[in-house]
Amino acid sequence: MLSFAVIYGFLFITNASDTVSRSYLCTGAIAINIIAVTCVLAPQIISEAKQNGIYDYQKTLPVSRVGILLSDLLIWGLLCLPGIISSLLISKFGFDLNISFSIMSLLSVLLIVFSLLSVGFAIAYILPANIVSLVTQLIMIGGLLFSPIIYSADRLPIWTGNLYRYLPFVPSSQIIRASLFSLETISIQQYQI
Repeated sequence: MLSFAVIYGFLFITNASDTVSRSYLCTGAIAINIIAVTCVLAPQIISEAKQNGIYDYQKTLPVSRVGILLSDLLIWGLLCLPGIISSLLISKFGFDLNISFSIMSLLSVLLIVFSLLSVGFAIAYILPANIVSLVTQLIMIGGLLFSPIIYSADRLPIWTGNLYRYLPFVPSSQIIRASLFSLETISIQQYQI
């Protein structure tokens, strides 16, 4: 639903009639879906589980903590799939964008999901519950409205570009555009952030 809302909702708001604008919407929808699951939903639910004592209970089980963490990463990673798939389907059949599947594109998306899940888990485990809610909402609003994910960076003031250079969200969208749609060229620097 989020993919549909991002792509078609912003299509009406921005009047994106050219291929470049539509490709930003489609690739941005994938990034927004991943951000929503990994850096918004996951930290909020993990923080709530911490408050309710679920993680204290899991520590008493005969399973290693690494096993619990890896299973959480796998489950949250799988929860990103419906948004990614629906965005790809809309991109291909709704806007006739060429999608290039390769091992590199698959590894790139997996790396983005794992990296952003790590950020989301860090938010949930380090910050108090009331701050987690605030930070995740700032991420969603900033990621959706004020970052050059669903539109090009030339529409924003220069200082925002400098700010987003230190955050993982814009490089993630650039990697998606380059690896899945071959719309940009990227360097190793995008993978390092």
